[in-house]
Amino acid sequence: MRMSARPCLCRLRQRPTGTRSKPSILSAACLACCREVIGMAQATVKCHLCGRSFQKPAHEVRQHNFCCVAHARKWNAGRMTEYNRTANPLNKPGGVVSSRRKHREKLSAQGAGKAYRKFYGRHEHRVAAEAMLGRPLRPGEVVHHRDGDKLNNDPMNLEVLPSQAEHTKTQRRDPQGRWCK
Repeated sequence: MRMSARPCLCRLRQRPTGTRSKPSILSAACLACCREVIGMAQATVKCHLCGRSFQKPAHEVRQHNFCCVAHARKWNAGRMTEYNRTANPLNKPGGVVSSRRKHREKLSAQGAGKAYRKFYGRHEHRVAAEAMLGRPLRPGEVVHHRDGDKLNNDPMNLEVLPSQAEHTKTQRRDPQGRWCK
């Protein structure tokens, strides 16, 4: 699709056409002089974050005005951090943790015991091993069940191995060399 150029209202600059957006008289305004011709009222406002003055259409003036998107995002991130720390009802007693606990209890004891149980979205045996070690598991570390029962998460039954290669050495095989379950 070839882009043709149409003159702006002030005829000082060519502007490309061929965009998919619906054309309007406001989109024809490229400079401040064009906005004045159209009659779009401008207001001088200060950036809420840096204090820099800039022009903004009067109908877009808000309580908090920003000179760029980066300043708006930075201010909003700080605002949300404060809100989550102090006022967010999900972070208060009975909020996220209790709703996750209810969901976990609803889903527990389902299945035929062939999968690892979860504790708040993490494998229970990994959480137990971390508690036993007193530190988070390092990348690549594997938790091995000594008795082969993946539902027995007793700390005496768990062994932390440095890699999957070490874990395969501990697995049992039958006389034909196949893995035992």
